[in-house]
Amino acid sequence: METHKKIHSGIKSVACPLCDKTFLTKAACKRHKETVHDSGKRTIQCTKCSKTFRWPSKLKDHMVTHSTDKILSCRLCDKTFKWQLSYKLHMKSHSGAHPYTCNICKKSFPNTRELQRHGESHRNSGKKFPCALCYKCFRTDEELKVHTAAHSGESSLKCKVCNQVLSNKSTLNRHYKLKHGGRAQIPV
Repeated sequence: METHKKIHSGIKSVACPLCDKTFLTKAACKRHKETVHDSGKRTIQCTKCSKTFRWPSKLKDHMVTHSTDKILSCRLCDKTFKWQLSYKLHMKSHSGAHPYTCNICKKSFPNTRELQRHGESHRNSGKKFPCALCYKCFRTDEELKVHTAAHSGESSLKCKVCNQVLSNKSTLNRHYKLKHGGRAQIPV
């Protein structure tokens, strides 16, 4: 019952120890770690790109991303979708209904994704500076500026191996360790 309540609260309290992602349940975090970070167990490779998967069903889902076909069309606004779930969520947006309510502040939302995103604001209540692009919150305006620079590509912290722009030294070190198997050489 507690797990079920967590899902409706939208508050992601379980953090992945290897990246910045957070999850509603321990099971979801474990599934994420196994599929994203445990690359040694991946066995099935996509024939169109180098991405690999542990389960055939995930490869099948992934293959849709290579298709240029948009199979579902909204009859109200001409948007098209590859995914049934995306289509259903979109159709709900036309109804104006907000059936998902935050247990903390009673604000309502059209879907669980928006409720979960909103839940982050409660989890980050001590952090008063939210990023308008990804909803992360920061303690100071300066932290927000450093983070925002990474979104725009203006950050001075770039991975020397793949040139990915990162927002701060700790995320650069984590990126380098996870993606390139070592510690970044960061100028002091």
